[in-house]
This record gives sequence, structure tokens and C-alpha cells, in this order.
Amino acid sequence: AEPLPEKATQWKASTERPTRNWDYDGKRILGHIGYDICLWDAMSGKLLHRMKGHKERIFAVQFSPDGHHALSSSWIRHGGMSMTVSRDTRTILWNLGTGREREDFPGQVAGEFSPDGSRFVTFSQQPGSGITVPEWGTNKLPATGEVWPSGKESIIDNAAVWVTFTGRQLVKSRLGEYIRPDNSTLHFSSDGRRFISLAQTTASLFNTNDGRELGRIEIKTSLNSARERHFTSDGALVLIDREGKFRRTEIESGHITHRFPHGLKRTEGFAWTHDGN
Repeated sequence: AEPLPEKATQWKASTERPTRNWDYDGKRILGHIGYDICLWDAMSGKLLHRMKGHKERIFAVQFSPDGHHALSSSWIRHGGMSMTVSRDTRTILWNLGTGREREDFPGQVAGEFSPDGSRFVTFSQQPGSGITVPEWGTNKLPATGEVWPSGKESIIDNAAVWVTFTGRQLVKSRLGEYIRPDNSTLHFSSDGRRFISLAQTTASLFNTNDGRELGRIEIKTSLNSARERHFTSDGALVLIDREGKFRRTEIESGHITHRFPHGLKRTEGFAWTHDGN
């Protein structure tokens, strides 16, 4: 395998990858089988690496912007009345040249890489949360037959920014209540200096270097998923509001700069250009 660079480089800054588990050139696919992370050649279907390290169901995988590394996260949400406890919440950074683990981040669920790949942001679990309570018994999941312990809900209400090449935590920021990886997203600005938390009801903007909150706005949208909203490269939030209009808001000031009706009867899916225009 070719040696990997130790310095981050910008990679196709004007392009937004359609899905994070496909490489930019479409030649490789990242996925998982059971608890193992797998890298396939997209043309031949050949398995290039099968990477072991997780002890629980995989929540998400993604390539780094330059394709040399990958992030994978294991996590299972608290199962409502079943009180299911995640057994192995963690994010792993993989070297795709060797197929080996580079860094391990317990209690973290990956958000995304910064555009230059030098940093990444995670949902961060509070220490001591997600505690198994033996007298509460266990839960057997009907779909897989897997058995999970019952206990207290694991609280994930922080975000952490990490340096990719050293594994050092740069900052930690408080996201707020009801923030979870399955109903919220974390995104970097195009210059990597800010990151945003998009939840069902709020959008919060943070400074990447010191973790300081720069702005927070309430979201009133016709859509349920935070994944249907877009953080533009110039730091604005665009979405469809409850009145069926496209709306662009500057998060730091809360000022609405554009708002207009889309004129469509239904909007079940759409995509944004990278700059939000």
C-alpha cells in the first residue's frame, strides 16, 4: 500500500458527496457485515479489507475527504419502554491503506470530517450514562435475536471536535437536551472554522477552535428529519418551513435573508447545491 500523507489536503471543496459511504471517484464502497467494517472494490465486488474492532451494531460509516481514512461508529438508541442500553458506543478511525485501526474513541458517535479532513466532530456521550441495571433484565431484539442489557439511558448531549492525525480532543460543546445521532446531524462550514448541530427543533452554531456557541435559532419546518436541512458553505441554514416556503437564515444573527414559496404540492425529497444557492 502507498504511504498515507500526514498532512491534510483540501479535496474537491466545491463537491458535496451524495453519500458518505461511496468514495468520490466511485471506485470503492464502505459498509459493514455484522460488527465488521468492510471496504469493497465497486467494479469487481472484491473485498479489499474486513476491519474488526466494534462489539455492537454499526450505526454509520464514512470516508475521509481524501479517501485515505474512514470513520465508523457503533451505537444503538435507547429502546423506549425496553430500556435497551448501548453495549459498545464508540467511533474508530481506520487507515484504509492498511485496513488497520488508527485511533479508538469510546463513547463517541461520528458526525463528519471537516472539509480538509484534518478534524472530525462527534456526538459525545456523558461519562457514567448508559448504565446497565441487572435487576431490569435484558431485551431480545426480534429482528436479529441479539440480547441487549436494560438500564439507564445513555445521555448524548455534547459534541467534541478531534484532530484526525493525533486523536487529540480539541474542544467540547454542549448541544442541549434531546440531541441524538439518529435525529440530529453535525456539519462543518466549508472553511472548517465553525460547525453546526441540526436537531428537530433547533440549529446551533459553534466555533471549532474554542467550542463557543455563536448562535442558536428555532426551527419551524414541515419536515421531520434534520437530514433534509442544509448548512450552506457561507454559514446559513436553508430548509422548507411549515408554510411550505424555502427559507434561508443566517444562524449567527438569526436574520432571514430569503423566503419564497416552492409551488409544489409535495416535497418528499430534494437536494441542495454545496453553496446552498
